[in-house]
Amino acid sequence: MLDLDYALDVEPDHVDSLLNRADLLLARGEVERARTDIDQGLALDPRNAHLLAARGQLLADCDDTEAAYASYTAALREDPAFVAAWANRAVLAYSTGWPAQAVDDLDRTIRITDDAALRANRAVALQHVGDHQRAIEDLDIAVAVVGGLDPDLLYRRGVSRYALDDTDGALAAGERTSPHSDPARARRMSRRSNCRKGT
Repeated sequence: MLDLDYALDVEPDHVDSLLNRADLLLARGEVERARTDIDQGLALDPRNAHLLAARGQLLADCDDTEAAYASYTAALREDPAFVAAWANRAVLAYSTGWPAQAVDDLDRTIRITDDAALRANRAVALQHVGDHQRAIEDLDIAVAVVGGLDPDLLYRRGVSRYALDDTDGALAAGERTSPHSDPARARRMSRRSNCRKGT
């Protein structure tokens, strides 16, 4: 943070430094300072996809869901391959009761880049819309990537196997926790940073 403060003292209109400091400020919960940097950056570069996505994150943190969704959408118009914006818009959609939209956004994200965290997020949304077979397929891949060591992934896979009446399959894989014991556990999704590191 001190390096970014110094960089902005020297060059106050350096857009990437404003972006990176805003991202760090958001992570620390300093919303108003982050808002100042984002607004300044967008005044300099109003079509900057990363700043638009950072604004989306800020607005989501402030529970301004409609404006946050619009800001992520604006970021994606500028950069349709922006993985963090797709992933974070999916988290926003899911958390506000639009799981089908979350699945669609994560479908697009995974076509750009495929990793275990994205698969796990999509599995959560798929479970919510009742598509447990696709959820299991995503979780199988995610479990294989992390080496079967993540208990939350195993739990989520167990939820879907139980939903499909595959009790034997769930038990054979060691997924012994009842899906009814902690319903909220299978409904978490993780957000990604919008920050461009090293710029």
